[in-house]
Amino acid sequence: MLKLIKKEKLPNSRIKLIASLPFDEVSKEYDRQLEEVRKNATFDGFRKGHAPKELVEKEYGKSYIMNLATKALLEKLYPSFIVEQKVDALGAPEIKIGEISEGEDVEVEIVVSVLPEIKLPDYKKIAKNIFKEIKEQKVSQKELDDVLLHIRKQKLQSMQWEKQMKEGKEPKVKPISEIKDEEAPELDDEFVKTLGDFKSVADFEKHIKENIKKEKEFKELEKQRIEFAEKLVEEANIDLPQVLIDAELERMLRQMEADLAQAGITLEIYLSQVKQTKQDLFKQWDEGAKKRAALQLLLNEIAQKEKLTPKKEDVQKEVDAIVSQYPQANREAAFDFVYTQKSNEAVFEFLQNGKKAK
Repeated sequence: MLKLIKKEKLPNSRIKLIASLPFDEVSKEYDRQLEEVRKNATFDGFRKGHAPKELVEKEYGKSYIMNLATKALLEKLYPSFIVEQKVDALGAPEIKIGEISEGEDVEVEIVVSVLPEIKLPDYKKIAKNIFKEIKEQKVSQKELDDVLLHIRKQKLQSMQWEKQMKEGKEPKVKPISEIKDEEAPELDDEFVKTLGDFKSVADFEKHIKENIKKEKEFKELEKQRIEFAEKLVEEANIDLPQVLIDAELERMLRQMEADLAQAGITLEIYLSQVKQTKQDLFKQWDEGAKKRAALQLLLNEIAQKEKLTPKKEDVQKEVDAIVSQYPQANREAAFDFVYTQKSNEAVFEFLQNGKKAK
């Protein structure tokens, strides 16, 4: 077993553990590793795996096999050692093996990222100072007219697309920015009936006006949430491990890939067009990734403290819908995504309203 010699905190939420590995255990593992090497070794005059151990040991070197034995032993002992030391490890550890001498215990240095210590600021006070009642939003006639014109132009695009498809042509439609206002179809009762269960232009305009109003209210709410998130992260001042920042950067990259795919562009093509690399993107996103990673840890902590746990059946229902629509989706990843989204929303609603959502 591994015996702890020293435990030390390092910056960026890492822990250094210095431990010793009894030589007699390394020695026993040495024999097993020598046999493993022998199974795959080939020498002139011997069938594969049948060369004498002495010959194998001489050819590969005792230090090489001893190193294999130490590494193999560490792989077996590391998980239980981490649990024993009550370390919430994140990601793979960095391991350095000290000098291996006959008859002497082997010293090992293990550096591993851990979940950072989280001291929640007074999040209720922050929320009280930031979250205000959203005033009823007004919708101007110009805002309504602009949206209606955009819908008319989209309809023209759709009509052009369908016409070209019926004619057996490769569809090629004019961008909305190049469509003149007078080219768009007239907004009348017959037109709006093609867009849904609408009885008249007035009915449709009422529906659109309500949607614009809700969108404006949502944007106001988002401003408050962003302000709250910035203040929460600032006051918490979490010492983040690099492994969490890297994970957030990868999530941001996957989201960008998905967004580009919807536009029919691959990440590789995009990077070549803007003359950048993934590392360039990561440098640009670094500060944002740190804030996002810290915010998620804080929201998780608040959710746990306030017992704002999403119902498993609600999460599963959404996961089933995702997998049904995207069969290639990873169910476990989808569950984590939906669970996190629902948990975050529950926290924000709690902080905005001062009570748990039903």
